Amino acid sequence: MKGNSHQFNFQFNKEKEMAEFRKWFLVLAVVALLTSGAVSANAQPFSCAASAVPPLIRAEGLAELVGDIVLQCTGTSPGGTANFRVFFSQTVVTSRLLSSGPPVVTEAVLIRDEAPSGSQVTSAPPYTATTNVYLGQWSSATPWAVDWLGVPLPAPGSPGIYRIRNVRVDATALPASTIPVPLQAFVSISAVTSIPVIPNQVTVAYVTPGLSVSVTRRSYKQCLSPTAQGAASVTFTELFASAFRLAPSILPNPGAPYSVPGGVNFTEHGFAPNPTPSVPLDQTGIATQATQLIVELTGVPGGVSSVSFSTTTTGGLAVTPTSGTITISGGSGSVTFTVTATNTTGTESLTVDLTPTTLPSSGSVLIAGNFAPLSTTATPLATPVPRFRRVYPAVEGMTFGTCRTLLLFPFVTNVAGWDTGIAISNTSSDPIGTPAQAAACRLHYYGTPTVAAQTTPVISNGEQLAFTLSSGGGVVGTTKTCAATGTLQCAAPGFQGYIIAVCDFQFAHAFAFVSDLGASRVAHGYLALVIPDRTPRADGPHGSSNGHGEQLGN
Repeated sequence: MKGNSHQFNFQFNKEKEMAEFRKWFLVLAVVALLTSGAVSANAQPFSCAASAVPPLIRAEGLAELVGDIVLQCTGTSPGGTANFRVFFSQTVVTSRLLSSGPPVVTEAVLIRDEAPSGSQVTSAPPYTATTNVYLGQWSSATPWAVDWLGVPLPAPGSPGIYRIRNVRVDATALPASTIPVPLQAFVSISAVTSIPVIPNQVTVAYVTPGLSVSVTRRSYKQCLSPTAQGAASVTFTELFASAFRLAPSILPNPGAPYSVPGGVNFTEHGFAPNPTPSVPLDQTGIATQATQLIVELTGVPGGVSSVSFSTTTTGGLAVTPTSGTITISGGSGSVTFTVTATNTTGTESLTVDLTPTTLPSSGSVLIAGNFAPLSTTATPLATPVPRFRRVYPAVEGMTFGTCRTLLLFPFVTNVAGWDTGIAISNTSSDPIGTPAQAAACRLHYYGTPTVAAQTTPVISNGEQLAFTLSSGGGVVGTTKTCAATGTLQCAAPGFQGYIIAVCDFQFAHAFAFVSDLGASRVAHGYLALVIPDRTPRADGPHGSSNGHGEQLGN
């Protein structure tokens, strides 16, 4: 029994020791796991998470500001410096040029750790040790990219925030669609070790037209006052709120929101550091002008030296023109309107009414409206910022023509003892306020023998020209006759056929009287027919403009 008891105790103690071992083994395993996790956390690879808030930008713009790109970096930094690049596959970078270099320095900035306003230190490459606002560089070899080379990384184990601002792009390179087109930016960071950017592609803007332009056409008759005939007009309509923007003066020390990383100001300006860096870096983020709108006139006929204008705005918009009238030189002229007040919470419009101060006898004017200043340069420039392509074409906005009435005398004769008398009255004098007009008529003869066209004396308002085919005549009650320089006019002896009289005044009426000589036996009279003036020709017997003049429908 004693031996069995000893064996039992030995077995019991052995099992107890094994239980204690299992207990401590589990504890040690947990400790090892926790320790391993801590070591793994401390050794987490350094990476940056990219995000952006994309604004709407104008499809007409050559230097449009895209949204900020924010890089939130975590993990174990390798220390030292890194090279940052933002690049595009859809367009090129056009940020404002600060220095032509080398290197070519632009206003595009990389801001470290959301450097607060008042403590920002701005530097062009190579960067100083105290820099926290890094200016990017651009190269014509890679026009679609902007680089920041040698930017310090956070200390090992420290997080870091990098914000990219003031990147401008050529938005005209993307399709212009009323459905906004996304613009993608790619971000890369290169250092002694690989630094992932997740995601490395972000949407930084949506491209869509910012402007709609419409032209209202006006036809002018030379014999009437331009102001009495109304105005041609061009209307600019903003297609999204904040397409029209201001550019207030923010130098020398910009305050909020211009110098606040992430601040939104709804102007043409971007981020402007505070304190302001030295020249030429002091232009960082600063636009050269507010949004501008231009009216262009081309193909203006000779005789028009200037065009007056008036403006109407809606939605809180206010503008200032570059001049009081549009001076015409070489057949063209323009006026530019700078936005001086705008409402960023709604859309606005500007209508420009245009009236020529003098009227030519024929021709037309093409009118175009666009954002301004106009340019074709899609590379960084010192000025102007912003700038725009000429997107909206010129259309016919004004036409000019003489006032005229076309009169048909369907049968006239001066043969075999017959003669025809004709009376043409200028009835533009009346009791209903018709503008008084005065001009000559051109008589076009169709029949035999051939007779060249003849010009009558000027028939003033309220006057009548009376003549016969056999001997001519003159303006009744005046000394104006059809005889000039010894050549008989308003007469065609021996002619038989018809006559079309083109009178360069409105409201001409006429009567013809055919009889034997002396009207002793047979006579017949009729009213001349008024031919509708429907063709656009400036001269000849068949009119100069469409839908003008009195038309009796016969």
